Amino acid sequence: MRTLVISMVLYLSLSLSCADKDTSGRNMNTAILGQWYNMSLVVNGELTPYPHSENCERDYIIFNVDETLEEAEYDTDCLLRISEGLYNIDRNLIQITVDTDQGPMTISGTLSVTSNMMSITIKEVIEEDNVVMVLNYSR
Repeated sequence: MRTLVISMVLYLSLSLSCADKDTSGRNMNTAILGQWYNMSLVVNGELTPYPHSENCERDYIIFNVDETLEEAEYDTDCLLRISEGLYNIDRNLIQITVDTDQGPMTISGTLSVTSNMMSITIKEVIEEDNVVMVLNYSR
Protein backbone atom coordinates (compact mmCIF):
# COMPACT_ATOMS: atom_id res chain seq x y z
CA MET A 1 0.00 0.00 0.00
CA ARG A 2 2.78 2.40 0.92
CA THR A 3 4.45 1.75 -2.47
CA LEU A 4 1.18 2.64 -4.23
CA VAL A 5 0.88 5.95 -2.33
CA ILE A 6 4.52 6.86 -3.07
CA SER A 7 4.03 5.97 -6.74
CA MET A 8 0.90 8.15 -6.93
CA VAL A 9 2.67 11.11 -5.29
CA LEU A 10 5.60 10.78 -7.71
CA TYR A 11 3.24 10.51 -10.66
CA LEU A 12 1.29 13.61 -9.61
CA SER A 13 4.50 15.56 -8.95
CA LEU A 14 5.90 14.68 -12.36
CA SER A 15 2.59 15.40 -14.10
CA LEU A 16 2.28 18.84 -12.51
CA SER A 17 5.91 19.81 -13.15
CA CYS A 18 5.65 18.72 -16.80
CA ALA A 19 2.41 20.65 -17.22
CA ASP A 20 4.14 23.81 -15.95
CA LYS A 21 7.00 23.34 -18.39
CA ASP A 22 4.66 22.71 -21.32
CA THR A 23 2.68 25.92 -20.79
CA SER A 24 5.49 28.34 -19.88
CA GLY A 25 5.77 29.67 -23.43
CA ARG A 26 2.02 30.11 -23.68
CA ASN A 27 1.90 31.90 -20.30
CA MET A 28 4.63 34.31 -21.44
CA ASN A 29 2.78 34.80 -24.75
CA THR A 30 -0.39 35.72 -22.87
CA ALA A 31 1.48 38.03 -20.48
CA ILE A 32 2.85 40.27 -23.24
CA LEU A 33 -0.38 40.68 -25.21
CA GLY A 34 -1.51 44.25 -25.70
CA GLN A 35 0.11 47.66 -25.85
CA TRP A 36 3.44 48.53 -24.23
CA TYR A 37 5.06 51.98 -24.12
CA ASN A 38 8.80 52.41 -24.65
CA MET A 39 10.24 53.53 -21.32
CA SER A 40 14.04 53.27 -21.25
CA LEU A 41 17.13 51.65 -22.65
CA VAL A 42 20.04 50.31 -20.63
CA VAL A 43 23.32 49.78 -22.49
CA ASN A 44 26.11 48.10 -20.53
CA GLY A 45 24.53 49.28 -17.28
CA GLU A 46 23.94 52.90 -18.36
CA LEU A 47 20.27 53.92 -18.18
CA THR A 48 18.88 56.25 -20.84
CA PRO A 49 15.25 57.37 -20.88
CA TYR A 50 13.54 56.51 -24.15
CA PRO A 51 13.70 59.55 -26.50
CA HIS A 52 10.00 60.13 -27.23
CA SER A 53 9.39 63.00 -29.68
CA GLU A 54 8.62 66.17 -27.75
CA ASN A 55 4.92 67.15 -27.54
CA CYS A 56 3.86 63.87 -29.20
CA GLU A 57 2.22 60.70 -28.00
CA ARG A 58 4.58 58.03 -26.62
CA ASP A 59 6.04 55.40 -28.96
CA TYR A 60 4.69 51.91 -28.31
CA ILE A 61 4.54 48.31 -29.43
CA ILE A 62 1.45 46.08 -29.60
CA PHE A 63 1.73 42.30 -29.32
CA ASN A 64 -1.24 40.49 -30.87
CA VAL A 65 -2.52 37.00 -30.05
CA ASP A 66 -1.62 35.71 -33.55
CA GLU A 67 2.09 36.47 -32.89
CA THR A 68 2.06 39.60 -35.04
CA LEU A 69 3.08 42.99 -33.71
CA GLU A 70 2.85 46.68 -34.52
CA GLU A 71 5.63 49.06 -33.56
CA ALA A 72 4.53 52.69 -33.52
CA GLU A 73 6.92 55.65 -33.59
CA TYR A 74 6.10 59.35 -33.75
CA ASP A 75 8.49 61.55 -35.70
CA THR A 76 9.39 65.13 -34.70
CA ASP A 77 6.24 66.41 -36.46
CA CYS A 78 4.15 63.92 -34.44
CA LEU A 79 3.34 61.89 -37.55
CA LEU A 80 2.81 58.24 -36.68
CA ARG A 81 4.82 55.56 -38.49
CA ILE A 82 3.78 51.96 -37.87
CA SER A 83 6.05 49.01 -38.64
CA GLU A 84 4.57 45.54 -38.69
CA GLY A 85 6.31 42.36 -37.68
CA LEU A 86 6.23 38.98 -36.03
CA TYR A 87 7.32 37.62 -32.68
CA ASN A 88 7.99 34.18 -31.29
CA ILE A 89 8.39 33.15 -27.65
CA ASP A 90 10.03 29.95 -26.41
CA ARG A 91 9.96 29.84 -22.61
CA ASN A 92 11.54 33.21 -21.70
CA LEU A 93 13.32 33.76 -25.03
CA ILE A 94 11.78 36.12 -27.57
CA GLN A 95 12.58 36.77 -31.20
CA ILE A 96 11.11 39.86 -32.87
CA THR A 97 11.27 40.60 -36.59
CA VAL A 98 10.07 44.00 -37.82
CA ASP A 99 9.82 45.22 -41.41
CA THR A 100 11.89 48.39 -41.86
CA ASP A 101 12.82 50.60 -44.81
CA GLN A 102 16.12 48.69 -44.98
CA GLY A 103 14.39 45.29 -44.90
CA PRO A 104 13.51 42.94 -42.03
CA MET A 105 15.33 43.52 -38.73
CA THR A 106 15.45 40.73 -36.15
CA ILE A 107 16.37 40.91 -32.48
CA SER A 108 16.54 38.02 -30.02
CA GLY A 109 16.69 38.26 -26.29
CA THR A 110 15.55 37.17 -22.86
CA LEU A 111 12.07 38.28 -21.86
CA SER A 112 10.92 39.32 -18.40
CA VAL A 113 7.27 40.32 -17.85
CA THR A 114 5.12 41.42 -14.93
CA SER A 115 1.59 42.80 -15.12
CA ASN A 116 2.81 46.33 -15.93
CA MET A 117 6.53 46.04 -16.84
CA MET A 118 8.36 44.20 -19.62
CA SER A 119 12.10 43.97 -20.32
CA ILE A 120 13.97 42.39 -23.21
CA THR A 121 17.67 41.75 -22.61
CA ILE A 122 19.79 41.49 -25.76
CA LYS A 123 23.43 40.39 -25.80
CA GLU A 124 25.40 41.21 -28.95
CA VAL A 125 28.93 41.78 -30.15
CA ILE A 126 29.26 45.18 -31.82
CA GLU A 127 32.62 46.10 -33.33
CA GLU A 128 34.32 43.39 -31.23
CA ASP A 129 32.78 44.67 -27.97
CA ASN A 130 30.29 42.66 -25.92
CA VAL A 131 27.18 44.79 -25.49
CA VAL A 132 24.23 44.10 -23.21
CA MET A 133 21.09 46.11 -23.98
CA VAL A 134 17.89 46.07 -21.96
CA LEU A 135 14.76 47.48 -23.55
CA ASN A 136 12.21 48.49 -20.90
CA TYR A 137 8.47 48.94 -21.49
CA SER A 138 5.48 49.82 -19.33
CA ARG A 139 1.71 49.48 -19.76
